[in-house]
Amino acid sequence: MLHVLTLLVSGLVVAAPPVMDEDTTVLLMVADGLRPDYVTPDLMPNLCREAEGGVLCTAHHAAIPTLTRVNSATLSTGCYPAHHGIVDNTLYFKEI
Repeated sequence: MLHVLTLLVSGLVVAAPPVMDEDTTVLLMVADGLRPDYVTPDLMPNLCREAEGGVLCTAHHAAIPTLTRVNSATLSTGCYPAHHGIVDNTLYFKEI
């Protein structure tokens, strides 16, 4: 059974049901810069259909700094940037 988990940096969240079987697969998508007012049945019927079967988060606040990689990691892990270590949209390798 496949459940779709869609997280949009803009604040729209479509989540899988809270109780899942052991064999459940979850797909995570992050759309950079997609404004919630663009997610309408006319413009994005498929995404709207997915949202109807999930959870709509209307009061999302971005992690600081408000960058795509930082917020994607924060949303997908539930950890703040200080814990997951992604603090910018660039990659840093201490060894290089």
